[in-house]
Amino acid sequence: MDDRKLKDASRNLAILVLNVGSTSLKYAVVEPQTGAKSIRGLVDRIGQSGGDAGCYEEAIERMLHYVDMGAIDAVGHRVVHGGAMFPAPTRVTAEAIEKLRLLDKLAPLHNPPARQVVENLWQRFPVIPATMVFDTAYFSQLPEIATRYAVPDSWYSSYGIRRYGAHGTSHSFVVQKTIQFLNQNAPRGKAKHRILSLHLGGGSSITASIDGIPVDTSMGFTPLEGVAMGTRSGDVDPGAIFYMQRQSGWDPESVETALLRESGMKGLCGESDMRRIEAMAEAGDSRAILAIDMFVRRIQKCMGAYIALMEGVDSVLFTAGIGENSALIRSKVISGFRWLGFELNEEQNVAPTWVGGLARLSPQGHQLSVFAVRTDEEWAISRLSQPQ
Repeated sequence: MDDRKLKDASRNLAILVLNVGSTSLKYAVVEPQTGAKSIRGLVDRIGQSGGDAGCYEEAIERMLHYVDMGAIDAVGHRVVHGGAMFPAPTRVTAEAIEKLRLLDKLAPLHNPPARQVVENLWQRFPVIPATMVFDTAYFSQLPEIATRYAVPDSWYSSYGIRRYGAHGTSHSFVVQKTIQFLNQNAPRGKAKHRILSLHLGGGSSITASIDGIPVDTSMGFTPLEGVAMGTRSGDVDPGAIFYMQRQSGWDPESVETALLRESGMKGLCGESDMRRIEAMAEAGDSRAILAIDMFVRRIQKCMGAYIALMEGVDSVLFTAGIGENSALIRSKVISGFRWLGFELNEEQNVAPTWVGGLARLSPQGHQLSVFAVRTDEEWAISRLSQPQ
C-alpha cells in the first residue's frame, strides 16, 4: 500500500467541489459521508473591473492558495448542461472534455467557463480522479413526451432541440431527502410519493417527481424556459422575439441578453433580489407588487399542470434562496392550493424549526405536507464524485 492509500485509510474523504458561474468560481472541500465542509470560498466578478480575478486561470490560482490539492481525494465539477451526451455523472478524460466542448452553445454563459476549469485542473492534477456532475442528468429519466418540442423533427434529430431541464442536482437532493424523512416518520406503505419541488432563487424551476423519478420540469432546452426569474424572462411567445428583432433591429445576441439579464423581476420592477422586491412592495411600490404577483402566478400555473400530470400531489418542497427564506412567497404560493387541502402552520412558516436541513411547514399530522428543504448541491456533487 502506497503513502496515499495509507493516508486515505486513516481519514475521511475530502472532495473538492467546484461550481463555476458566468463570472464566479465557488469552491468547497466536502466530506461526502456527512456533508461537512472544511473549506468554502468564492472568487467573484471574474473578468470584471474590480473583480477578484482577471480570468478563470487566475481564479484557480487564487483558490489554490486556500486548497491543498495534496489532501484532496477527488474533484467534482458542477456543469450546467450535459445535453444528450452526458445523462449521468462522467469521469473527466480528454475524450469527455472534447465532447463537452460541443455543448458550449447550449449554455453559453455557464458551460464554457466550467469546461475551462475542468480542463485546467485535470491537466494540472491528472492523478486526482475528477467527475463532471450535470444539472441536466436527473432529467435524463424524463419520458420522451416530456422532452420533445412540437417543432420539425430535423430540429431534434440534427440539432438536439429538446427539453433538458436544469437544477437537477438540487431537485434530486431535496426530493430524496424528503422521501427519506417521510419513510422514517410517516410511512405510506405502497403509496407513491408524488412531490412538487420548487427551486426558487435567482434562477427558478419547478419539478414533478414520483418516488424520486422526474415526471416533468419547467426549464427546457436552456435554463431560460419556465417561470419568471430574477433576470430571466421565463416563458415568452417566440413571436414577440421575432417582432423585437424586426422592429428594433436587434441581432439575436441582443435579444438573448435582454431575456437573460434584463427581464424577469428586474424587467418588471427594476430589481432582481427578492428581498429588496418584498421591501419595495411593503412600501407600496406598484411595480414590485406586480412582480411578486406574477412570480407567484407563474409558479402556481406550473404546479397546477404538474398536479394534473401526477393525478394528485402529496408534498410540496420549497428550496434555494427564495424557497428556503421567503415566508411571504411560500404563503402566497400555498394559498392558491388551499382548495386541494394544503395548509401552512403560519408560525412555522415565519420561523421554521430546522432539523437536519428540513423544516415541516404544514400542521403536524396533516395529510398533505409542505416542507422547506435546504438544498446542498455541494454535498450531492461530492457523493457522486467519490473515487471508485
